[in-house]
Amino acid sequence: MAKRSSNDTSGASTGSRGASDELVGWSTLAFGMAISTLLLWKNGGWPVFRCPTQMNVVEFNLFNICMLLAPPLTWILVVLRRDLSDFGLTPGNARGALILSLIVGVAYIPVLALFSGQQAFQSYYTRVLMDDRVLYGVGWVNGKLSGGQIDYGRLVQHELMMLMYMLAWEWFFRGYLLFGLRKIMPTWAAALVQVLPFFILHLGKPPAEFWSSLAGGLILAPVAIRYKSFLPCFLMHYFISLGNDIAVLYFHFR
Repeated sequence: MAKRSSNDTSGASTGSRGASDELVGWSTLAFGMAISTLLLWKNGGWPVFRCPTQMNVVEFNLFNICMLLAPPLTWILVVLRRDLSDFGLTPGNARGALILSLIVGVAYIPVLALFSGQQAFQSYYTRVLMDDRVLYGVGWVNGKLSGGQIDYGRLVQHELMMLMYMLAWEWFFRGYLLFGLRKIMPTWAAALVQVLPFFILHLGKPPAEFWSSLAGGLILAPVAIRYKSFLPCFLMHYFISLGNDIAVLYFHFR
């Protein structure tokens, strides 16, 4: 990833309309760090810095969706008065993005097969599905969660919620933060800055997922830049999330 060229209008000092690129960039940095810090505290992934009152999975998803969508969108539209396309909220090359997302989703199947059956993933995501009432009647057998039944109606609701969650997640990091920070720094620096809170907010996840999120966030950044949209990142992230839930359920009942 290279620094923007001088003829890249997305980095012009005054922008297409509304606030200057300097205000856009610095306010994006401030908002991004503030919202990320709030989520780190409220989500409770880091024991030494967590809200004493923890949320269930529905509250968790709704709180994250609202915080990742509402403040940035309101700030952009009401205060900055900039086009959302300046922040990657545009279809871009929709056909190419969909094809790439499907290829990545299929290519990721062996990774899901390798990790989703491991105890760390089974314990974490089985509890998530139990908390969201997708799984019920699960018991302890030989020190592991086992058995139970699937409520398929709740499973559909859960996946629709995750669709919105991943949309909000990718909008915030590969849309709002990445494109906003490019107004005041080179693309490579914006990619590094946006991946740090993304990585830290994976605290509490299974170790393999936590560490891979660092590489994943860096890989997705140039994809968003290439397609001038965060949407391919959203599709890839959601397909992987959906595949993980399916794999976790498969290994749970195997």
